Amino acid sequence: MTDDHPSKSQSNPSAAGGGVLLVDKPAGITSHDVIYRLRRIFGIRKIGHAGTLDPMATGLLVAAFGPGTKLLQFLSGLDKKYEGEITLGATSTTCDAEGELTPTDPLPEWPPEEQIAEAMRGAEGEIEQEPPVYSSIKVKGRRLYEYAHQGLEAPKVKPRQVRVDSFRLVDYSPPAVRFESAVSSGTYIRSPARDLGERFGCGGYLSALRRTRVGMFKIEDSATIPQLASDPEEAAKRLLAPAESLPHLPMIQISDQAAQGLLNGHSFNPGDVISPGADCAPDRDIAICDQRANLLAVCRFSQLENQFRPFRVFHLSPTDG
Repeated sequence: MTDDHPSKSQSNPSAAGGGVLLVDKPAGITSHDVIYRLRRIFGIRKIGHAGTLDPMATGLLVAAFGPGTKLLQFLSGLDKKYEGEITLGATSTTCDAEGELTPTDPLPEWPPEEQIAEAMRGAEGEIEQEPPVYSSIKVKGRRLYEYAHQGLEAPKVKPRQVRVDSFRLVDYSPPAVRFESAVSSGTYIRSPARDLGERFGCGGYLSALRRTRVGMFKIEDSATIPQLASDPEEAAKRLLAPAESLPHLPMIQISDQAAQGLLNGHSFNPGDVISPGADCAPDRDIAICDQRANLLAVCRFSQLENQFRPFRVFHLSPTDG
């Protein structure tokens, strides 16, 4: 998701090819609100992010600046990690704390901790997940939540294949269930929160959520908006260069001659690689850098042709000589 409006600001942190900034989103604002505030802080318009957080959620938002927004297609599908809280004893129209809450009939006693933990483990694995009615998925040109807000019946959405690597109980103090979860991109944590309440017949909704990891990016390396706003020049130093922004991809460096051809859309041979050792399995995305570690492209190796073929050439400005 990007906003692309040229800016003439002299304090543009994307002037040397852009890059990625890790931001700790606060609760109560949208992901687009974060982008708007970053524009104000840095004086540029071309900023995007690699995955929306709901307004009630906090945590890691991966933002890309300037030409670095070209990297977003390789960041938006990364796995995510979360920590959060489920509240039992009520249902929500949105499956989270932002919806209309309806208390359920009280149980004689809360489910025991062992059963809660077992039910959560049962939600792990490859599953088909039906997106919540209040979600940003587009159907027939409109987002699902727009149908809900206008009181219209939302079109049926096919369940999507997602992966829940872990859904682990951290603390149980009824009605609060604290958890940690690792999931594939596109997984809605609201859904297992709702399902847990339904499993025990007491209702449940997501009452807090914090994203702690996106791929190899960690919340510990992020900065809050007030930190960024207090010293924009210092904040700009937090910007990860393009070559540092794809740590999940194997990376190789190539000769200057091959680099020039690659920027013109040409393939190159294994003999042009000057930093062998990366996992260059066929059809896998591989980050390609020149001899000065400037990111040039993402390529895929064709075993049939014995060549690295360009998948996306970036034409980013070099970060150094």
